Amino acid sequence: MTITEIKDYSSLTDKGIFVTEANNVNFDYTPIGSVVSTTRGAIDTFGGYSVNIDTAFDDIAKELLNKGANGLINLNITSSYLNNMYYTTITGMAIRTKEPLLKAKNSEQKAEAKSSACVIDGIKALIIQRRPSGIFVSTSKKMTSNQIVQMTEELHITNKAVQIFLSNGGDKAYAGITDNGYYINYETKEFIELSQIKSDNQPKNTSL
Repeated sequence: MTITEIKDYSSLTDKGIFVTEANNVNFDYTPIGSVVSTTRGAIDTFGGYSVNIDTAFDDIAKELLNKGANGLINLNITSSYLNNMYYTTITGMAIRTKEPLLKAKNSEQKAEAKSSACVIDGIKALIIQRRPSGIFVSTSKKMTSNQIVQMTEELHITNKAVQIFLSNGGDKAYAGITDNGYYINYETKEFIELSQIKSDNQPKNTSL
């Protein structure tokens, strides 16, 4: 079995931080220091386990900017398993260049490009990971099929594969959306076409 995964560096590059896995670059820079970031915990990706890499990158970006760095070179990501817990460690060298290599997106551009949270009927929903294979969302309480449809529309993630987890409910998804238009309840094994759910939400004409 082959599993292909692409790490999304936009959590860094959107903030104006240049990223490369190479340890040599063709421009002058000032080394700031070594970066070592370890994240504990995991979610089931139906082909293995992975931590929320976006959260790790957000934390690294915050530390880099606090140190006046605008680049990260020799980036390396490794995963390990110890004492029944999965870990992801990210290392590299923080650098500063005289002129910025990337321009940070402003808050309006970021919001337009990637909505990440919403509230449906008092239930908080948060995108915890975006991958080419699908999107992972955590919710503060279990959502109904109707609420999940509303949530995907609010987060602009329609027509995408979505796995939905309880924020404090472990690593098993309780529901999902397929990229070909079906809602899945993993607990009851129920499949419903999204078009049917949406039609049920439409107000009924009761006039004679």
